[in-house]
Amino acid sequence: MRSRAIKRTEYQRRPDLSRQFDAEDAATLRAKAAQIAEAHRAEVCIVIGERPDLSSPDSLGIYLTHSPKRGRHDAERNCISNLRPEGLAYDVAAFQLACQIRESLRQGMIDFSRPEALSRLIARC
Repeated sequence: MRSRAIKRTEYQRRPDLSRQFDAEDAATLRAKAAQIAEAHRAEVCIVIGERPDLSSPDSLGIYLTHSPKRGRHDAERNCISNLRPEGLAYDVAAFQLACQIRESLRQGMIDFSRPEALSRLIARC
């Protein structure tokens, strides 16, 4: 897999780019994750990784896909973002993820992108 830092001079100027996949490889990785999950008939697929193009190079995101299969769109995934010391605490993110997985397995894919939907879910956990 290639990073976004193509040349050594780019890496020296922007070391954060070396920790990010280029767009094509990132898409390949998402497709492979979906292919593996589909082959194993996974009910959910979780991918944890750095969030490219953000102002905080140490920020992580957790992507949850219910009933993963090739061809799913980003809109069909839930993302818990800004995991980092100055952002969302890791234990809080883990709790949110556990709640989202439980609800996804119970009801199918749910859109948690609206803050009120996520707040209601967290209150029930």
